[in-house]
Amino acid sequence: MNQMPSPISIALGADERYVPGLLVTAISILFNTAPEQPVDFFILDAGITGKSWRRLQRLITRYSPLSTLMRLKPDLSLFRDCPSLARGTNSSLSCYARLLLPELVQRDRLLYFDVDMLVLKDVRELWALGCSHHTAMAVYEPGVTLARDCSWLASDDPDRQLPYFNSGAMVLNLAAWRAHGHTATVTRLVREHGKRMVTHDQTVLNYLLRHETGQLDVSWNCFCVGDMPAAVYMNPAGLVVHITHSKPWLTFKNLPGCLLWLMFYNRYVGTIPATLRFGLLWRTWKWSNFRSVLRILLESCLLKAGPPARRLLQFWLDHSPEHQIKAHWLRIWRAKDVMRQPS
Repeated sequence: MNQMPSPISIALGADERYVPGLLVTAISILFNTAPEQPVDFFILDAGITGKSWRRLQRLITRYSPLSTLMRLKPDLSLFRDCPSLARGTNSSLSCYARLLLPELVQRDRLLYFDVDMLVLKDVRELWALGCSHHTAMAVYEPGVTLARDCSWLASDDPDRQLPYFNSGAMVLNLAAWRAHGHTATVTRLVREHGKRMVTHDQTVLNYLLRHETGQLDVSWNCFCVGDMPAAVYMNPAGLVVHITHSKPWLTFKNLPGCLLWLMFYNRYVGTIPATLRFGLLWRTWKWSNFRSVLRILLESCLLKAGPPARRLLQFWLDHSPEHQIKAHWLRIWRAKDVMRQPS
């Protein structure tokens, strides 16, 4: 009799505004992980409504009955003087919550993903890497050094030239973090330099772990800035698409990463087409974008229809050069559907 594998621990965080991203990130993780692999999700709740939480619970249970969902309520008062993630009524300190993970989650190791990510890889590969020699592992941003973000470093400090990582996807060695007393250092950094954090909590993480971070393959965090070359999306081993700007549920950009996110949402997460649920159709004034939104709306209807309609959609995408990326992943998703039917 096969023994059930040990669960993978994954942390995600969101407030109500980022719930659509949370749903897509969580479900894309489960969809690309074997059904027999349980996942323990630790959700940093910075203002998720009860309705949205119940929706997340239903989706997690539907796609992975073996997985669990734990709701964490971080106290963000330490960060009240730090720069907000947004301005005005959308002001949020939710991004700082992950700095509290070592105290909130009593595990030795943890995977972390931002919720503006579409995970198209099996996270078992990342979990299997381990993290015994580092406090964290992440993808470094090419050509960027610590000098960009840590303004308090003296001009002659050699640490200014250290490489800089993006914290959107990380393997965290929580045991090492605690052993090094990093939580106390976080408190000191925030109090001394909180108002000067250029990239919010990522500033703290880069300074704190500047000598303790290993490098991950770039496929675990493909920065979708101005979007990537189409060939990158065809990676046979998959990739993690990080939509760093223009979140697909907040605004519409006719870019491959955003279009792929919308297709995944329409296929596996939403019952109402994304272009209608998020009001994208009514907020698009440029004709070329409006035409693309109408096309996405039609695609979402075909995705929910019967096999003949889905075959029509595949034929349509296959014969459209600008939509080869969606055709490629739709074919992969259909093959996965055969192996993993929602319960």
